[in-house]
Amino acid sequence: MVSVHNFSYGLLNPGLAFLMSCLGSFLGLRCVILSRAYQGAAKARWLILAAATIGAAVVMGIAVTGMHYTGMAALRVTGGLMSSMSIDGTTAASSVSGATAATFVIPLLLVISLATFLLTLSISLTPSEDEIRADSEIRRRLDYMEQRGTPNSRA
Repeated sequence: MVSVHNFSYGLLNPGLAFLMSCLGSFLGLRCVILSRAYQGAAKARWLILAAATIGAAVVMGIAVTGMHYTGMAALRVTGGLMSSMSIDGTTAASSVSGATAATFVIPLLLVISLATFLLTLSISLTPSEDEIRADSEIRRRLDYMEQRGTPNSRA
């Protein structure tokens, strides 16, 4: 549980939200990639599924953004002096508590970089159209060989 003076929030909900956004993006992109391996009605089904997934992710993003800004507009913070302030309201620069820019920006950049790397890796490991066709041709040949038997098995 992270706490800032009288406010607190957990790490589970933001983590789950991030995971859901990555999963939604991955599924949408995966459907588009899979659609490239098919023709006709099957390709149309994959593209419709991809469009629905990406559309749902966009609608959720808009909804979450709207909820965030509505909630932030409703937030009112009142209170007395911070514990680091003196009675007359002045404080020395060294006694002010709080997060520095580095404690916010560095983890943010690390998480964004990691997410970008993982998404790029998952997309780059997805087989291309040529690889899918070659794989299906090899499977077709192996099935044919199993049905007819190999030349060595007849001897």
